[in-house]
Amino acid sequence: MLARATARERELGIRSALGAGRARLARQLMVESLVLASAGTVLGVVLAWWGVQVLRTSLPEGVPRVAAIALDLRVRGVAGLMALVTGLAFGLFPALQASRPDLVHALKDGARGTSSGRGRQRLRSTLVVVEVALAMILLVGAGLFISSFMTLMRNEPGFDMRNLLTSTVRLRFEPGALERGGPMLIEVVERLQQASGVLAAAAISGGLPLSGSMSSTTFRLQGQTAEEAENVSIRSVTPAYHDTMRIPLKSGRLLEPGDRRDGQQVLVINEAAVRQFFEGENPIGRRVTVQGEREIVGVVGDVRQMGPEGPPAAEAYIPLAQAQSIGGEIVVRTAGNPLAVLPAVKAAVFAVAPDVPLRNIATMEELYARRVAQRRFNMLLLGLFGVLALVICAVGIYGVMAYIVAQRTHEIGVRMALGASRGSVVSMVLRKATVLVVVGLVIGGVAAWFLSATAKAFLFNVEPTDPRVFGVALFVLAVAALLASAVPARRAAGVDPMIALRQD
Repeated sequence: MLARATARERELGIRSALGAGRARLARQLMVESLVLASAGTVLGVVLAWWGVQVLRTSLPEGVPRVAAIALDLRVRGVAGLMALVTGLAFGLFPALQASRPDLVHALKDGARGTSSGRGRQRLRSTLVVVEVALAMILLVGAGLFISSFMTLMRNEPGFDMRNLLTSTVRLRFEPGALERGGPMLIEVVERLQQASGVLAAAAISGGLPLSGSMSSTTFRLQGQTAEEAENVSIRSVTPAYHDTMRIPLKSGRLLEPGDRRDGQQVLVINEAAVRQFFEGENPIGRRVTVQGEREIVGVVGDVRQMGPEGPPAAEAYIPLAQAQSIGGEIVVRTAGNPLAVLPAVKAAVFAVAPDVPLRNIATMEELYARRVAQRRFNMLLLGLFGVLALVICAVGIYGVMAYIVAQRTHEIGVRMALGASRGSVVSMVLRKATVLVVVGLVIGGVAAWFLSATAKAFLFNVEPTDPRVFGVALFVLAVAALLASAVPARRAAGVDPMIALRQD
């Protein structure tokens, strides 16, 4: 609106010279602004309705109340009102400014076919710089969140989650349930291992990996007092658990079918526990107190129990046969689609415990998708905002540069009449655009550098001042801005000197 008002300075000067009052000029410009705002509001509502449909279908699983996402009437009303207020507010200043034209200056400048004056040129240049700077800030923010999500998705969970079906089998809490839960899970697993399509099956009590669920107990080395004991995450598993999950064995052995209640009391720990309790020393054969005195027989790789973002915690695995449990989770690895073996899982559970329901049926990939659903949603929205910032910036730069070229038509015609080539004219326009874009990028980059610290708490393994993100944002925005300037530049090069001079 500021660019349009300055471009129409001569027109408004002529209207004023012919008797149009200030109120009439301001009213004319405000009506034009209101028409533009109204048209934009209607178009925005249509695009918003379509965009919400697309967004709803593309949202990841796990985002709550996806089906309820829609354009609420109150939201549309508030958004429409804000759009109209914005249009009027940004039309008010140009209207007040342009309704008091300097007749002598306006007509003199207009007669020469130049733009309105140095002050107005500086104003248009400032608009471009501010627009580029704001777009730079938003693009950096979007880049940081996208980079954070990509880093999160590359974070290894410590096991192979492909082709894994999980379900919960839990007895009612009643007398004797703790003694019956473990044997029930063991028998269900033994039946599943014979089922068609099942490569491996196991049970775990204490929480699946990535679930955020965990049980803890004290871990005490031989010779330590009770006061020196530390906490460790405890899991009760069947012997085939680590093979089923494909958690790598680092040293020693895994739990075996021979590790029964009346046999040697053993446990397996992960590498995080080795670092925490043994400071990197070999723990195989060491005796510790974890739900009774036990011997460490193996070390396995770390698994992210609390989710993909949290660091691996110290964990201890004990045989399910040597523990008490009211139930737990069944994990089944299949050769193909995990849901294809669901009937076999239901049949195995029904044969062992017909009164126990099978709950929380899901593949491990589905469980993982739910854990990262919120971050995926944030990335989707921030990416969308970044694209919108890029488009708005490019359109704004194109608009302002097009006005600048239009106002310099006479000057360009004179230059070409005096021998200037098309290349020199394009170069002249692009140089001006490049200066404005570079200034905007520098200001926006510095502002984004300081503001990015506020996003640190929401990023995963990405520094808020990551130079790669800033570099990509700079490159993308610079290319978009220069492409937006190229069209007016080519238009300027196509000016016919005779027509340009005759029009003035």
